[in-house]
Amino acid sequence: MKARSFIALLLLLLMLPVTGHAQEAEDVSSPQVATFEVEPAELAGFEQAERTLRLTDAEGTLLSTSYAPGWEFIAVAATWQTELPHDAKPFLEVRVSDDGKSWSEWSELPVVDADRPDHAPATFTELLFVQGSEVQLRASLQNPGGESLAWEGLRLTVIDGRPGPSAEDLMARNPAAVHAEPTIISRAQWGANESYRFTNGGAEVWPREYATPRALFVHHTATSPSAPDPAAAMRSIY
Repeated sequence: MKARSFIALLLLLLMLPVTGHAQEAEDVSSPQVATFEVEPAELAGFEQAERTLRLTDAEGTLLSTSYAPGWEFIAVAATWQTELPHDAKPFLEVRVSDDGKSWSEWSELPVVDADRPDHAPATFTELLFVQGSEVQLRASLQNPGGESLAWEGLRLTVIDGRPGPSAEDLMARNPAAVHAEPTIISRAQWGANESYRFTNGGAEVWPREYATPRALFVHHTATSPSAPDPAAAMRSIY
């Protein structure tokens, strides 16, 4: 898929109608998800105690073991439990492989600069769309303050959001989507699993929040626009 078509369709997928109750999804298939607790294969500047890495120097680095979920994934992200000080600087990268022998170049997992109302530090990275069957993490943590610092519960999560309708399927169902006034692709159409959002009784798990928009930015992704499929990307993000 060309970059322009990918970006246009992804924008359409983001323009989602939200109703007051769960919609019946047309092709609900839950993405495959696997989460691994990071086990360092190489460690410098850290002391490890169970699932906690304690910084013993101004900077610590680690190289993890490799992780294979047993299936091909299309997206990777990292999370941790500790809210690090604002001046602490975590830097994370991953590389992937199809066979555990030939590896890709390292790609950054950008730490989310979340504009949270409480201004609390982020404890996760952005979702990186990269395709493979095995993943390895390389990470560093700088602490300009110099005091001892704990980095707890570092994990890697891989996702395959491809089960479900593809972007080509959705475009075939909505031919107007390629014209100037596109048909909005609903949550049900791209395969939103509403059980994530509603309890069995129909109550919303996350109460709705509203804000007045002041600006809108459209920007490119840092990864290839040809992979993954935009609908699979939406399911992975969701």
